Amino acid sequence: MHRLYKADHHGYRVINLGWLKFSFPWFYGYNALRGLSAVTKLGYVDDERLADAIQALV
Repeated sequence: MHRLYKADHHGYRVINLGWLKFSFPWFYGYNALRGLSAVTKLGYVDDERLADAIQALV
């Protein structure tokens, strides 16, 4: 139901546009890149719910 920065109850729209702005340092706030880093470290590599976030990097 949920994606990395989208949710079904939002019509799969971006919940917060700020999450698509990649920032440094990491502790400054959440963004899709930080989310991808966290979930891939947990082993979720080939998960279709990550496709939107990966596409945002391209």
